[in-house]
Amino acid sequence: MKQVEIGSEHDLKSIGSENAFVKILTVEDCGPCINMLYALEGAVQGIRCH
Repeated sequence: MKQVEIGSEHDLKSIGSENAFVKILTVEDCGPCINMLYALEGAVQGIRCH
């Protein structure tokens, strides 16, 4: 997350899960999947994703 300048929960909530996911897609070679998007949104909403 720090590679895309998201260093805190506040940063993630400010940018939003969808924008964070798009930023991660630009730097991550492992191919982030839809589950990562769900986990990011869960973090934004304060819902545990397992």
